[in-house]
Amino acid sequence: MTVLLEYLDGEQILHRWDAQIVYLSMITAWTGAYTSLTIMNHLQFCTDRFWYAVFIIISGLAIGVNTVWCMHFVGMQALHLDGGMTSGAQGAVTVKFEITFTLISAFAPWLICSVALHILSGRKAEDRHKIDCQMVVRLVLAAALIAVSVVVMHLMGIWSQSGNFDMEYSGLVVLATSLFAVAAAVIVAIIFSSPFLPPTTLPRVIAAAVISASVNCTHYVPMTAAIYRVNLREDVIFVPGSQALKINGLYIAILFSWSNYFLSTVCDSYVCWKIKRDERELAVKGKVQAGLKLVTELPCPLFLVSAEDFLSMPEEELRSLHEGLRPTGKLLTLDTMDEVMELKKTSRILFFSYEWLSWLKVGPNKMQLMAMKTAAVNVAKELQRPTSQIHIWIDILSIPQKHAGMKAMAVDSLYAFAHCADIMVIVVPDCWHEDTGVKADALSYSERVWTRVEQLAHCSQHGVASMFIQTAETFRQLPDGWMETVCTVLDGTMTCCRKKHPNGCRCDKQTLVIPLLALYYNIYKQNLGGYPSAAAKFVWDLIQKKGRDRMFPPNIQIARDTGITEVHELFGDTINLIEKIAGDGSLYEAIHGHLQGLASHVLQGGNNYAELASAAAQTLAQLLKYVFDQMSDGVTYNVGALGVGTAFAREEPPRDQVSGLPRFLAALDGFPASSAIDMLRVSDVCRNVQEIYRTQHVFDPVADPSSWRTRDVSGMLVARPAPEKLLFTMSKAVPLSYSLIAVAPRAQVGAQELTSEYQSMFQGTGGQSAPSSKWMSEAGIKAEQNCSAVGLAYSPAHCLFDLGWGLMLFSLSTEPPFD
Repeated sequence: MTVLLEYLDGEQILHRWDAQIVYLSMITAWTGAYTSLTIMNHLQFCTDRFWYAVFIIISGLAIGVNTVWCMHFVGMQALHLDGGMTSGAQGAVTVKFEITFTLISAFAPWLICSVALHILSGRKAEDRHKIDCQMVVRLVLAAALIAVSVVVMHLMGIWSQSGNFDMEYSGLVVLATSLFAVAAAVIVAIIFSSPFLPPTTLPRVIAAAVISASVNCTHYVPMTAAIYRVNLREDVIFVPGSQALKINGLYIAILFSWSNYFLSTVCDSYVCWKIKRDERELAVKGKVQAGLKLVTELPCPLFLVSAEDFLSMPEEELRSLHEGLRPTGKLLTLDTMDEVMELKKTSRILFFSYEWLSWLKVGPNKMQLMAMKTAAVNVAKELQRPTSQIHIWIDILSIPQKHAGMKAMAVDSLYAFAHCADIMVIVVPDCWHEDTGVKADALSYSERVWTRVEQLAHCSQHGVASMFIQTAETFRQLPDGWMETVCTVLDGTMTCCRKKHPNGCRCDKQTLVIPLLALYYNIYKQNLGGYPSAAAKFVWDLIQKKGRDRMFPPNIQIARDTGITEVHELFGDTINLIEKIAGDGSLYEAIHGHLQGLASHVLQGGNNYAELASAAAQTLAQLLKYVFDQMSDGVTYNVGALGVGTAFAREEPPRDQVSGLPRFLAALDGFPASSAIDMLRVSDVCRNVQEIYRTQHVFDPVADPSSWRTRDVSGMLVARPAPEKLLFTMSKAVPLSYSLIAVAPRAQVGAQELTSEYQSMFQGTGGQSAPSSKWMSEAGIKAEQNCSAVGLAYSPAHCLFDLGWGLMLFSLSTEPPFD
């Protein structure tokens, strides 16, 4: 207790303000407001909910605590109670602050301001800058919350004071405080709203100064009207058991200035990381797109020679290379992939893969050339085609040799050329390298990086069934285990590596990143879709067996001729980014992949109708899974794996997750259906089922607005979701349509109420959960005798079964369930 010998009990205490500390409180609020504005400006880079929540929380901390609360307690240090108005006594009256209320006064504005900022920023990214009625409503709500936080903080800060005094303030002071708080809150809310949020530093500094001035006025104007009177009794503690401490305003200002710096650094670091990550993803997407162009657009014209001309070609003509053969008219030039496809209607492309065995002479040696001609005849027999219907790709004829630019383009297109070929023959007669004397055979061939790339490219498109080995004596299909050896492409050898990259030249392995990224993307995408081609499944199994890091190593060691070994990034983390990109693919791509699989099955002469039906069911399951994920609006309703059969599928969701089903059903409700398919159903369960309750859902062109045409199972209007066009495309591509049935109606939204029948059906459920099993049984018996008393028909030609709690049923049917 402070002893005040000269003061009179109850007399008014004179008070004065320290201008320097007042300025300090303004600077403290200024830095806190600037920090919060900076964080909110960074919020536009947030793409996930976790970081959005983090930014909102720390921005609320910066404005609620570092601005409002710090300004108050630093400003209270500017107040000096010194001198009795009646007695003329001198001596400062000590002011302490109660710990409990002080902490609460900091937490309350933090929480309330965070909610206010969320209200201001909670719209979709594309709508945040719109100034419309919704923005005005959000602005008013946010301003009201900010005003409440300022008033609550100010009053609790005053109540937390402890000392030998009593504080008096009139109703006018409270009113003035509230009015100032409202004015300040409106200013803060407007500045923090997305349309007016300052984007650059100078406007942000000015806006922070305005916020600081508003908050300081809210504090100092009412405080100048407050009256302090001496109370010689023991210090009053507002909360029993709490303690009162003297707070040093300078320490608070320093501490929270560093806090502002820390919060800004966190946000800046996140934004820098996010920008770099996005740039890296864009770079990876660019590489993938460039790689995919290798197989969708010919980077270089494809030059072919007919097998008939190749077999009759003397070695001298072959040695004249591409440029020598070009004037003879024997080279077929294909400039586009459409021309390649047109050629394949009447001919097949044979790709010869071999290794050069001389440093001075280009192309095959005599033994290899003989093996190639033998292979061409063997392929013609294998395909049962005349040699005139087979066109050959061989490097020295199909790649320009004299024009450096064209040669480089063609070499970079080897992946595409091998991908286009229908047949690949690996030419490996036992020979010896002309310069090194090293034996060349199948083993030495399999160790070359370039030949490995050619084989993997062809295998990823056609599998191993179209790959053959031609030796001097035999022509046979690829032996078992061959691809397991050559699939680790970058474990092979290259000439540049053997020469140790003289003069700092680039390793040729680095040029293979783009085509191999495209290969992985294509393989991963197909297997992710659930219906990969046999070739894609085979290569994917190789990747799983060998390991991603071995087939697509993150780094590469490059040995230099100086004796130094350098480590360079090769794939880095691009494989992980590719999986993310592929996983974020559009619905169109997912469905397109499945439909390609179905079409491939049909074109290849598949007549197993059970397999075809199963494939169609898998396609529909993938569609439903994707749409459900997209319509969950950021909230995951895990209804488990959808079991899909050829006639119908069932899913019994957990009780606490069933409320998510209407959103799921709304995603597919009301889309155009294709022609009907007569599906077989269990005759003793659903026989001659008629429409029930359809009249409750028919669109009324007079009473209903046009936007109410799409509704879910409870009659609630829902917005038509984005996948509508794609679903329609799917229905045109394959003769499938759908009917969806659910157990979980939702409460009606808007002016229109549920009909009395629906109200009685779902009475007691709150519109959020399924009706009881007892009600289901009774309703089923009453509504539909043909459902064998086991369920209730919600849509044409189907029943909703009751298995104790609830059940979801979907199937292929004639038309959508409702208008």
